[in-house]
Amino acid sequence: MKKTNLKKKTNLKTKAKLAPKTVIKKKRSKRIDKKATQLARDIWRLLGYCENPNCKNTKDKPQLQGAHIIGVGTASRIGSDLRNGFCLCSYCHRYFTDHPVEFAKFIDTTWAAEHYDRLLELSRERGKIDWDDRMEFLKDVYKQISNGEMTIEVARSYEV
Repeated sequence: MKKTNLKKKTNLKTKAKLAPKTVIKKKRSKRIDKKATQLARDIWRLLGYCENPNCKNTKDKPQLQGAHIIGVGTASRIGSDLRNGFCLCSYCHRYFTDHPVEFAKFIDTTWAAEHYDRLLELSRERGKIDWDDRMEFLKDVYKQISNGEMTIEVARSYEV
């Protein structure tokens, strides 16, 4: 039998599936927006107590968590806004997560009521954020609050 130089016909679609894909991702400084959001949570926790006046947690040192008013999944641009969150103990955070109507009532009775409309407006805006500047601002705020040079209330007032 004679060998032929004819190559076996292959389906281009099959060939494309077999070939390794080269995915070009945009570099985003290792998700700096998520790091900024975490830093904002850390700043809220520096308050040192649960901001729910009706907290029923009886532990001496409850686990404190940063709780967002408007969820980060809605708009990552406001995840690091210091007006967009509370320091809550884990019990209150869980309760408000499970009871959103109660959380809305709670917000209406706190300092956050005056900022809610602005936060909602910001969550709907489109545009770029200089995350490096944002991180620098948050690190500076964290340092000043940790050193007792600033309160979280003052830091919240710096937000535009």
